[in-house]
Formats: sequence, structure tokens, C-alpha cells
Amino acid sequence: MIKMPLSIIVLLVLLTISIDSFTQINFEKGYFIDNNDVRIECLIKSKGWKNNPVEFEYKLEEGAESKKGLLIDVREFGIIGGVKYVRMTVDVDHSSQEIGHLGINKEPLWINEQLFLKVILEGKSALYGYDTPDLKRFFYSVSNLPVQQLVWKQYLSVQGEILTNNKFRQQLWTDVRCTDTKEESVKALRYYEQDLIRYFKKYNNCFGGESVNHNAKTGHSFIAIKIMYGINYSSASIGNVLDKHNAVYNNCIGFTTGLDLEFHLPYNKNKLGIIITPTFHSFKTTSENKNSTLEYNTIEFPVGVRYHSYLGKDFNLFIDFSFIPNSSLKLRNTINFKKGYYYNNSDPLNLNASPTYAIGLGVNYKRLGAEIRYFGQRGILIDYSDWLSHYKRISMVIGYRLFKSK
Repeated sequence: MIKMPLSIIVLLVLLTISIDSFTQINFEKGYFIDNNDVRIECLIKSKGWKNNPVEFEYKLEEGAESKKGLLIDVREFGIIGGVKYVRMTVDVDHSSQEIGHLGINKEPLWINEQLFLKVILEGKSALYGYDTPDLKRFFYSVSNLPVQQLVWKQYLSVQGEILTNNKFRQQLWTDVRCTDTKEESVKALRYYEQDLIRYFKKYNNCFGGESVNHNAKTGHSFIAIKIMYGINYSSASIGNVLDKHNAVYNNCIGFTTGLDLEFHLPYNKNKLGIIITPTFHSFKTTSENKNSTLEYNTIEFPVGVRYHSYLGKDFNLFIDFSFIPNSSLKLRNTINFKKGYYYNNSDPLNLNASPTYAIGLGVNYKRLGAEIRYFGQRGILIDYSDWLSHYKRISMVIGYRLFKSK
């Protein structure tokens, strides 16, 4: 039987994380401005921040010791051609956005804070963003007005109905409006980043000014599709609980092919991805006692997550974890017994597998990829109460990337 101890799996995970922690590719050319308005060129560790940072890591030059830039010491920092953050003291609405924790108060719950706001768009008017695990807020500034939050808040009526305070539309109508802006277009605005970017860009263009979109240069999601080919090394065993009929199938070599669809999330330098890997598996083998033949052909639909460790522009290691449901496209899956060996006229057993999981470790270089996948033990005779069964496999696959979205 195929065995992969939990300690080996943990070791693979720790190895990938360790390699990633020592990778220096995340340090990119940047700058920060201190409290004395001195601009300091440096290398900043880009983490593809999903949430607004309260500090950042930087080096004054390659090979130098890394240091931390703190909120109290830095007025502004950014990565050349990428993200930009500015320190602001603003009122932030801390009202809960969770449906189960909405209150009946229509007005924001203001808390005055000093924080790094992410600069989304700059020009005559500017749009900023603030994200935490619990909050998503947008801020704006125009002309000589101080930076303030665009207000959007859900709350409950006395009857328990969910209502929305869309004051941000009135703020835009009052402070950020072209002469030809229609009231209907403002009423149609949603509290979404792309809606607001388009609106602020139009306002800046209205006055003949340019807009610098810092978000257009930062992390974005994309899809990668690979075709995969490989072999399976499998083992299986079955046993009847009512008698002594059993069979062992060891050292089974089979064929596998499929697609690897990965949606790279726009955070942390696209290191994390969601994967769907529809895969065809096939093998046929005879039991060790020569009394039965197992034929297994199926198309599975694993769904999971993948983490990449980038060691260079074209080279990365990755580890992934997938869940494999028992629903699959079963083609020809049977165990056929030698005539006269098993009672009940030696009728074949139809295979149906239980859910399981898979852990993979692989490498990508440009368009090419390779991966070894360990599949957890699963039953293959779950439709039969009087049979016990165990099935494991390891896959070794190579792949070629067919497509990558921009």
C-alpha cells in the first residue's frame, strides 16, 4: 500500500513556506517620505497588501539589513510604478457591515484615526481606499477640502428591514461634479471601487486634468490554464465482511490527463490561487491472487487552493490542497471475479468512490510545470455494505500552460 506519513506532508508545507520567507524577489524599488519631508529612495518589500498596512519593511540598498517604516515616522511611501500610501488623520465609520450585526442607527459610528490610506486615483480630485478584515471604506479629497470618507452604511428599520444610507452620492453631487453631470448618473453609482474610479476620472478630465490610477499598476487577478499528462501509481484492497473473499492490487500503473484551471487572487503578489483540476484517471490490473481484475476509469473534479513561492520571474514552487467529491463521471469501473471463484455467479462489483483529498507539490518554469500529488485513502465500494475497500494513489504529472489572461 502507498503510505505518506503526516510528518512528510507537514515537512513539505514547511519547506515551501521557508523557501518563500527567504525569497528576496519581493523587495522592489520604492521610496518613503519622513516627518521632515525628506524623500528616501529604498527597496520596499511588496506584500501585495489586501489590507492597509500599519508598517512596511524596507532596505536602503541591496544586501543591507531590512528595517521597518512605522506609521508614526512616515508620511508617505510607495513602490515605483505600483502602490502608494499616505498617512492621514481621518474620521472612519466603524459600523459593522455584517448582516447579523446591523443596528438601527442610520448615522456612521465615527472614530478619529491616523492611518495609511491607499491612493487609488490622483488628480484634481483624489480617491483613497481603506481595507481591514472587517471594513471597506473609500475616502476622497478635492480642491482645498480635507480628506473625508464617502459614506455608505446599511442599517435596520424598526420593522427589521435592511435599509441603506447612500450619503456618498450626495457628497459627490455637492463636491465632485462636472457641469454636465446628470443627477441620474450619480444616483446610479454603487459603492464599488471601479464605479468610483470611473466617476473621479471623468471629473478630473472635465477640468482638463489627468488622473493617475495607482490601482492599474498593482496586483490584479488572472486565470492560467494548463494541460496535464502523467502517470498514477496506485494500490487497492477489498475484503468481504461475510466471508474470506478478498483481493489486493499493488503496484498499479495507470494513465492520467486533464486540465489545471487556476484563478490567481489579486493579493500578496498573486501567490494564492483557487484551482479546479478536472482529471481523467485510468488503470486496469489483476489481483495478487489472480482471481479478480480491477478496472478503474473516471473523471474527477478536484477543487482547492494553491500557494506559490516565486524564486524568479519565470520560476516558482507551489503547494496545493484539493477536495475531491465522490460525484464524478464514472466510465467503466468494475471488479470482475474469475469464474467460479466468488458466489453469486461471480457478478462484477461496480465501483463508486468516497470523497477524499489531495496534496500536491510542484514547480513551474515559464510555460512548463511538474507536480507530484498524494491522494488520501478512499473507499471504492461504498455502494456495498458487505464489502470493505481501500484505494490510494500518487500522481506524477507534467503540464504545459495553454493560456494566461492579462
